[in-house]
Amino acid sequence: MVRTSAYPTVEWLIRTTRAPVTQRLESEDGPVKGLKSCNTSNSVADQLKSWCKGNTIVAQGVWIPTPNGEDPVDIVIERKNRRIGIRFSSRYETESDNADALVLVYGRFDALYRITHLTRGSVVVEAGDISYSIVSMYPSWFTSEGRVAAGRSAGSEALLHADRLAWKGVLQLPGALLKRIRLSRASDWVTAFERALSPPKLVSYADVRMARPR
Repeated sequence: MVRTSAYPTVEWLIRTTRAPVTQRLESEDGPVKGLKSCNTSNSVADQLKSWCKGNTIVAQGVWIPTPNGEDPVDIVIERKNRRIGIRFSSRYETESDNADALVLVYGRFDALYRITHLTRGSVVVEAGDISYSIVSMYPSWFTSEGRVAAGRSAGSEALLHADRLAWKGVLQLPGALLKRIRLSRASDWVTAFERALSPPKLVSYADVRMARPR
């Protein structure tokens, strides 16, 4: 049995070059097919596009090839040699940690952000809160006017606690949870990465029968 390790993968990444998002998008024929972005994702992308500097690229619906197949990233932001990804959880998505680890590594992202909607009563996820949290992490990627606009679009919770995302990698907002993993911090993703590439555990009917009390 051959088991792929995270560490040879990182060595491989160092030896390979990373194609910019712009180059990959130029090779595509029109919009990405088969990927339905949520309204919040579209709103966040529109805000980030309107606030970013000229040398910052904001793309939507970028597919990342991984050993487990292609996986989509809802929003990709790239500036010079740095790239971050933003993924929004769907209602029935499972094992997102494993998938995120693969996308982070094989997409050569500096950081990947997972946005999970919290179903608590009638709380609405505000796109401005999410956008402001991202802008606060990379202020130099956005214009001064854009940073001001981001602050005006955010609610009080985002304004007060956005720094938690930088320090702890987790930020809970009204209606949404933001989690960050970084390529430079192996502890953020190695376990999930190894789990994603491991053979799935198969359970037979015989195992189930043997587990039943007699």
